[in-house]
Amino acid sequence: MSEAVVAGGTERMTWDQICETYAGEWVLMVDVDWVNDTDLDLRSAVVVAHGEHRQWKRARELVPDKTEITHLFIFKPEDEL
Repeated sequence: MSEAVVAGGTERMTWDQICETYAGEWVLMVDVDWVNDTDLDLRSAVVVAHGEHRQWKRARELVPDKTEITHLFIFKPEDEL
């Protein structure tokens, strides 16, 4: 199993940009701007790491303690139901 790619992210990306860039991968995000408190819809976030598997060992070390993190799988458009 391969280690996640550490993006070292500081650049905020929109949800559409995240979906286009990381389709078919897991993404680890911080500083998430949620649309509301009840759904999993988000406007933008900073991607810290991404990969085919959720292997966050190295990536998690880059995130300060007590920082809220979110990880989601980004489906490829043809995979969506």
